[in-house]
Amino acid sequence: MILIFVYLLSLLRFVVEASPTYLVHHCLNTTFNNGSAYQTNLELFLADLARQGYLDDKYSIGFYNATKGNDPDKLYAFFLCRGDVNKEICQFCVNVATKNLITDLCPSGEQSIIWYDECLFRYSNESFFSTMSQYPSFVMWNVQNFTGGTDIFGEKLRSLLTEATAEAVNTSKMFATRKVNLDVSRTLYGLVQCTPDLSKFDCNSCLEAAFPNLMTSKVGSRVLSPSCIVRYELYPFYNETEPLAPPPPPPIPSKGNVRIQFTEFLK
Repeated sequence: MILIFVYLLSLLRFVVEASPTYLVHHCLNTTFNNGSAYQTNLELFLADLARQGYLDDKYSIGFYNATKGNDPDKLYAFFLCRGDVNKEICQFCVNVATKNLITDLCPSGEQSIIWYDECLFRYSNESFFSTMSQYPSFVMWNVQNFTGGTDIFGEKLRSLLTEATAEAVNTSKMFATRKVNLDVSRTLYGLVQCTPDLSKFDCNSCLEAAFPNLMTSKVGSRVLSPSCIVRYELYPFYNETEPLAPPPPPPIPSKGNVRIQFTEFLK
C-alpha cells in the first residue's frame, strides 16, 4: 500500500509539472450553433490535426499548419510550440489547447487563439498562414519594479532582444534566447519567437513592434501576439540545454503577482 501511495504521488507530481501553463485566450465575436455542421467539422479537423502532427513528427519541429474543406467552409489551424520544449510537452500542450478551446473557452467561436507558456494554438475560418498579425495582442508583466540603473537596464534589454531577433530570423524555428549579466548578482534572460511561416522581414517587424509594449519598469514582462512572442525575466525561464519538461507553473495572475493587459495593435 505504501509503495502504491508513493507511486501515485510521483505520478501526480509528474502530471502537475507537465501540465501546460495557461496564459490567455481570445475568441472572436463570430459564432455558430452548437451541434451545427461547422462545429462537427471543426472538432473532427482539430482532432485530425493533432493526430497528423504526431504521425508526421511535427511535434519535434514544434510547428504545424493544416487546412480542411473548401471555400466558403474551409478551415485553417496551426500550432507553435516554444522552441526549447521537447516533443512530448509540445504534443501534450497542443492536445490540452484544442480541447479547452472547443469544450470550455470558445465553444462557439469560428476564430480562436490560445497561448500557453509552452505553446500557441490558433484556428479560423479565414486564411492566416504566412501573414504577420499583431491582433489580438496581450502584455503581461511581473508587479515587482526593477530597481537600480534603469537606463542601463533598458539599453541592455534592447541590445539583448535585438541580438536575439537577428539570430531568430536566420533559424528554421525562428526562435532564439539570450542572457546578459546586469550586475554581480543579476542576469537578464530574453526570448523571441515567430511563427516559422513568416518571412524574415515580417518576423523582424513583428518583434520590433512588440518591444515598445514590454513593461520595462518591471523585473519581467512579455508580449503575446498571433505571429510572435517576446519575453524577458531576471531568472532562467527557458531551457538552456536540451529540451526538458517545463518547471511548475508560476502563481496565477489573480494572486497579484502578474498583471495582464489587452492591447489592440491592429484590427
